[in-house]
Amino acid sequence: AAREDDPPAATIKAAAPLTPGEDERKFSYVMTYSRTGPARFLGHLDIIQLFYRILRRSRLPLRFSRGFNPIPHVSFGPALPLGMESMVEFIIFETTVPIGDPGRLLAQINATMPSGIVGNSIRIAAAKMPDKIICRYLIKLPIAPDPAALAAFNEAASFIVKRRRKGRVTEVDLRPMVRRFALAGDDLLELEAVLQSSRAGVRPEELVRTVFALDQDKTEAIRITKTWCDWPTMDTE
Repeated sequence: AAREDDPPAATIKAAAPLTPGEDERKFSYVMTYSRTGPARFLGHLDIIQLFYRILRRSRLPLRFSRGFNPIPHVSFGPALPLGMESMVEFIIFETTVPIGDPGRLLAQINATMPSGIVGNSIRIAAAKMPDKIICRYLIKLPIAPDPAALAAFNEAASFIVKRRRKGRVTEVDLRPMVRRFALAGDDLLELEAVLQSSRAGVRPEELVRTVFALDQDKTEAIRITKTWCDWPTMDTE
């Protein structure tokens, strides 16, 4: 349903059909943002709908797909697990003209963000959505982690976990995806992992639960924050 503060639906339209030999200008931007507090309980589909609505309200000249049902060219980073906080989420969107004042646009967007979501930057994206992302997490446990269990994981050549989905059980080797897993305090761990769009990835809560043999109550008390990401295919200036 439309809201009173939404701009008219005609504010942002799909571009007119191109004539033969004509090309549409394209400008790609990446927006980074944080999700903390109550926003960590929003699902990925909620985030997608939220940003579509915010970008529509911003009256940006978004670039749309062609066809009978045009949609804006917007790509989202990997889904954040429910309950996890992050300082480094991102979306990539395309416009038909360059953004003149990214700082002003960011302030405009932040004025409409719900509690717990804050835009950090808008800058030119040098490429499409990266296939491989390196992420770092800070993990707070309800107990002090066992150093021997941590050492055993780091020394292992493989670390297999079993996952059940739709009645099927699959085995995933997490060890090659973990670049660093270390103590960061009495009850803190730091994890650095490689996420790849074409394969099953590391789930920090699952990894911690399995390595340290935590029961359900202790697992539910884990707090995880994604603190850093490296996007090698994107402009980081």
